[in-house]
Amino acid sequence: MTRWTCGLAFLPGLLLIGCAAGEPLPDHPGLAVALERYYARHAIEEDGRCPLPDMRLTRAEITDQQGDRMTVVADYRWVDRRRGGGVAQTCLGTGTRTFMLYQGRVMSMSGERR
Repeated sequence: MTRWTCGLAFLPGLLLIGCAAGEPLPDHPGLAVALERYYARHAIEEDGRCPLPDMRLTRAEITDQQGDRMTVVADYRWVDRRRGGGVAQTCLGTGTRTFMLYQGRVMSMSGERR
């Protein structure tokens, strides 16, 4: 296989990665970041075994919107790299949480919290 042919073989995979990296809530700029920040300040995972997780949204959907109130259901990947003091730990996973917002501000979320 030549370099050119080999490069073309990877093109569909690269295009898929590019599409998957889009903003989960394109009609609401900054909302995904607000959800991720709220999660970082309040969430724990695995019954507190992973006390400082960070999340990256993989999918989000506004399930209810009435006046100033909004409900968002979000699928995410999470990892807690700060756990274990440098010792290799398995502190990563996926999840789904429901976020409640009022006037564009995240007020609460479902799931484990600290």
